[in-house]
Amino acid sequence: MALSDADRLEIVRLTALYSWALDVTRDAAAVAATFTEDGLFVGDTGTASRGRAELMSHFERTWERWAQRAPLRHWTSNHVIEGDGDEATHTCYILLLALEEGGPRVDRTGIYRDRLQRVEGRWLFAERHVSIDQYPRF
Repeated sequence: MALSDADRLEIVRLTALYSWALDVTRDAAAVAATFTEDGLFVGDTGTASRGRAELMSHFERTWERWAQRAPLRHWTSNHVIEGDGDEATHTCYILLLALEEGGPRVDRTGIYRDRLQRVEGRWLFAERHVSIDQYPRF
């Protein structure tokens, strides 16, 4: 069965919940809860974390690295969602804004490439791969 509009909306909502937990609440359990039990996250450096415990540890370390910089906001757009039944793929742009004193600044851009599974009626990330665009900094 093809994905419904409600499925697509729930996948976009999942992406928003991930970003909110990452940027605003900084809640490692909430970020990990957007993944399946054995979910995989592969960062732009190729570092991989699998399973909710590893994911929580990964994001806690990430926030430690971010402690000395301006807060970030992950904005996503141009969502392309395909799938059938309980499996889906999702690709979208990511725009990271740094909230600096003089106003927001584009920190970087990139692409999320996701594989999702419906588990007990909820869409979750089975895999999330992030690639950051490479371009000269001005």
